[in-house]
Amino acid sequence: MTRMKRIIVSVLDMITRISGSVLDMMTRIIVSVMDMITRLCVSVLDMITRISGSVLDMMTRIIVSVMDMITRLCVKDTNTVVSESTDMVDVSSSTAITTNFIGQKTENLGADMCERSCEELSTMFQELKGLRVVVGNLIDGLQKVTEENTVMKDTLGKIKNSKEKHMCWQDGRMFEDKEDWVVDSCTTCTCQDSKIVCHQITCPPVACASPSFLDGECCPVCLPMDSEDGWSPWSEWTECTVTCGTGTQQRGRSCDATSNPCSGPSIQTRKCSLGKCDSRVRQDGRWSLWSPWSSCSVTCGEGQITRIRHCNAPTPQLGGKDCDGQGRVTQRCEAKPCPIDGGWGPWSPWAICSATCGGGVKGRTRVCNSPEPQYGGQKCPGETNDSNACNKQDCPIDGCLSNPCFGGVDCNSGSDGSWECGPCPLGFRGNGTHCDDVNECDIVSDVCFKAGGALRCVNTDPGFHCLACPPRYKGTQPFGVGVEAASKNKQVCEPENPCKDKTHNCHRSAECIYLSHFSDPMYKCECRIGYAGDGFICGEDSDLDGWPNQNLVCGANATYHCRKDNCPNLPNSGQEDFDKDGQGDACDKDDDNDAIVDERDNCPLLYNPRQFDFDKDDVGDRCDNCPYEHNPAQIDTDHNGEGDACAVDIDGD
Repeated sequence: MTRMKRIIVSVLDMITRISGSVLDMMTRIIVSVMDMITRLCVSVLDMITRISGSVLDMMTRIIVSVMDMITRLCVKDTNTVVSESTDMVDVSSSTAITTNFIGQKTENLGADMCERSCEELSTMFQELKGLRVVVGNLIDGLQKVTEENTVMKDTLGKIKNSKEKHMCWQDGRMFEDKEDWVVDSCTTCTCQDSKIVCHQITCPPVACASPSFLDGECCPVCLPMDSEDGWSPWSEWTECTVTCGTGTQQRGRSCDATSNPCSGPSIQTRKCSLGKCDSRVRQDGRWSLWSPWSSCSVTCGEGQITRIRHCNAPTPQLGGKDCDGQGRVTQRCEAKPCPIDGGWGPWSPWAICSATCGGGVKGRTRVCNSPEPQYGGQKCPGETNDSNACNKQDCPIDGCLSNPCFGGVDCNSGSDGSWECGPCPLGFRGNGTHCDDVNECDIVSDVCFKAGGALRCVNTDPGFHCLACPPRYKGTQPFGVGVEAASKNKQVCEPENPCKDKTHNCHRSAECIYLSHFSDPMYKCECRIGYAGDGFICGEDSDLDGWPNQNLVCGANATYHCRKDNCPNLPNSGQEDFDKDGQGDACDKDDDNDAIVDERDNCPLLYNPRQFDFDKDDVGDRCDNCPYEHNPAQIDTDHNGEGDACAVDIDGD
């Protein structure tokens, strides 16, 4: 029995060492082999299969042997009842093992038989059973790797030949040149000269906050289920809050509604199991992950959002410390402004009654501003205006209702039905009942200007007005009502003086000369010195010869020179111009326009550009009265055009 006990203890220690060593060795081997795959490809893949298979077979045989030995040692009595259940539970997309053991102690086998109780050995048995499942899964996984390695080895052998044919390789498949294929719903690829060219689909924008992705479809779409009464879709479940035992997972959603409030929870929690924890180990508590923030506690105004966490990752046990800190955190949140219903302000004072007697109406108003309706709140109920009857007493008899007074005269009635008229209006006289027009023209005889004894005042009913001042007079044209207005506002007419009044039409360079009130015209215009014209039209005249420097407008029957002076700077009232070139002889240096100035021209007034002078007397043949006789004096006694030097009859008799 002592020997058996030592064997059991040794086996248990060996199991612990082998389990840890084998798992470490497997990890190192797998990591090393994966690195070698990248560098050596086909040859290393075969070695992975042989090594992994041998190690797993050895570990499986050891575990089975130990489990059989424990079974023979601990389960001998027919009274022993041991039940076990091993389930595979899908938690957070990973596979975990949960072992629940229910049993009774076997009969006492004696202290010298086993140092460990059957409960402890059974727990170890269950752990080994779970390890066997894990190892089995590893064997299956390595078997798949071996099969894939075989396929890869065959495929790698073809790659060398495929490059020469411009083929492409992707995801374990060979594609011909120019061949198209679909990678996924969002990507299509083409083989072009051994190069893979892929194109991504561009998705249009969607109108919902949380669109759905359908199987086989690349782009998101909006479905009715994408929003449950304003809620966004649920998020993925969080990781389990514990690494062993029973923990929790959470998922959340947010309220996307803009008008209707969301109903239902914003956070969901479920349990998750990751295997039985070792109850023999003291452990401190640790916080789980924070849950997602909850929705705002209010749909309008200011509220709170909350998130929580649990001290269960792991839960403190065997005297372990509790988690430090708070398990709940809140923050302030603001939703849209809350609707504010309108409230009436105070009534205004009553208005004046619409009648002083006989029944009238008075009103008052109020305003919906205490407070004003905002953010979709209700308007104030009721009416804005209110009215009430007033002055219901009977009216006294009014003697003025029959209009006994003259039009425009105030009527005052007494309580006994009597009446009294006020004074007549301005411009009238009488007792108030009858009023006659006042003739201001007769009473104030000089109110209007008199010319030749003619009456120029016009009486109106009521009032008066004066006619306009006579021709060649200027002044006011008063009007008014009543004798007082006629006395204060008399007409004054003065003779006109266009020169003094600046109403003449003389040129700005001319002087206006007033003749008399009765002359026709009353004034005349004369151009100032240095100007030429008729006074109404004037132009500058530099040489004061009566001819303007520039052409003037020539009126009908003009009595002034309107043509431009042909010598503006030399007086030449005759405007002589021998050669008719527009330049007067007084200022023309070549009067005959033969291109020879007068000072050197032997005939300055006759065109003779060749300057012939037969008798050499400095008088050209064209103008010499004796061209063949030298006679520079050009004496011609009888003025017949023939000089005395060559005349047969000097005196012409």
